[in-house]
Amino acid sequence: MDRMALDAGPARVRQKGRFASMLRRRLGALATKVRYLRVMSIYAVERFTYLVLSFFVYPIVARAYGAEALGQYSLAQTIVSLVTPFLAAGAEAIVIRDLVRRQGDRGAVAGSAALMLGAFTIPAVSVPIVYAYAVYRDDPVMVDLVWWLAIAFLPTPIYVVDFLWKAELRPAYSVLPRLLIMPLALAAKAVAARYGVSIVAISVITAVEAWVSAALVAIVYLSARRPDERWGLERVALRVLFRQTVPAMVSWFAGLLFFRITYLMLGWLSGYREVGLYSVAFQLIQIPTILPTIVLATCYPRLVALNDEQPARYREYLDKLLSFFSLAGWALIAVILLLGDWGVTRLFGGGFTGSGPVLLLLSASALVNFSGAVRGQVIFIANRPHLHVVNALIGLAVMVPANLLLIPRYGAVGGAAAVAIASFAASVLTSFLFAETGWVGWLQVRRLFLPSLSFWKLPA
Repeated sequence: MDRMALDAGPARVRQKGRFASMLRRRLGALATKVRYLRVMSIYAVERFTYLVLSFFVYPIVARAYGAEALGQYSLAQTIVSLVTPFLAAGAEAIVIRDLVRRQGDRGAVAGSAALMLGAFTIPAVSVPIVYAYAVYRDDPVMVDLVWWLAIAFLPTPIYVVDFLWKAELRPAYSVLPRLLIMPLALAAKAVAARYGVSIVAISVITAVEAWVSAALVAIVYLSARRPDERWGLERVALRVLFRQTVPAMVSWFAGLLFFRITYLMLGWLSGYREVGLYSVAFQLIQIPTILPTIVLATCYPRLVALNDEQPARYREYLDKLLSFFSLAGWALIAVILLLGDWGVTRLFGGGFTGSGPVLLLLSASALVNFSGAVRGQVIFIANRPHLHVVNALIGLAVMVPANLLLIPRYGAVGGAAAVAIASFAASVLTSFLFAETGWVGWLQVRRLFLPSLSFWKLPA
């Protein structure tokens, strides 16, 4: 009897130890999820603040200037935006990945990234200005629009600071400066539109906002950076960043051209008014399409770590993300089916009648692009950015002839239909062409039509 009691003692101790270990794991998993939720909420506050304010300001601008002038401004935005992949946007995923992997000496990565982006900035800013002077020399308003929008990119190297905060999952330091200047800039645009100032004033305000925002980001970083952090230049880091980032930039450019070429083709094949109709629908569809930016910006560092340490959980994580985005995409289509053209004309006025069907077709493309955004994380983590280029080129090969066929007959609606068709080809079908994405392609198709409702149980 005594012997049985002696044996039971260590067993109880082991049982208590296992229980305590399990409790620690559960609490740790809960703390990780709470941290992710907190980070997502910070990104969401920034994006939704912008979207809510824009929801009131953009219709004011659209009603004040009309479909044709708005189309002209949107075309200028498109011309300038085509250089953004060669700035911070194209380098972000690569730089953040290296910052996560080199936490101890990340100053060398940050300094090298800033130098690299600085080298790209001047030519990237100059190209759209030269293009505008060459192509629109008889349209001084278009030239001025492009010039002001382009010089807004000059402070680009400062935004390496954003990458540092994102790598640490501390986005509040980069979000706060933008939250300070954003409402003022949007209010200034509304005032300019209400008082009938030239639409060029909207571009001027955009440039001033970018410069002031960059200055505030730098001030906050100097106040809250790590005490021992010093930016430096490391040739190896610079060479690696350059070698890996340039293909990523090219791939980003191909992807952006995929989404923006319809603007250009509407301008060539139709006119500023059709560009204006397309632009209001495109602007509205940007509201839900910020969802991948918020969620994946938070999940990306964790995906990098899981791929390196726990491949099975990495695939489980991706499967749940695909379900989440599929459900979000179908919900978006349902909402737009209910609102239709009525909602668009109520918001922007009768001059934008016809944008409702455009919005519905763009929502269908958003559904598959949500799935493609998840696949994009796989491509970056596998360090195969050239696949983005191939995927986008295949999409363009579908979109360009579709636009040539549909835009002359259906205008903006035809352009949106071409986008929906090409999006499915580029975001889903191309997954099956490569070994690196073939496995995720099957997950995409499955979750596109059969999403799991257990997506919220993300692994820690």
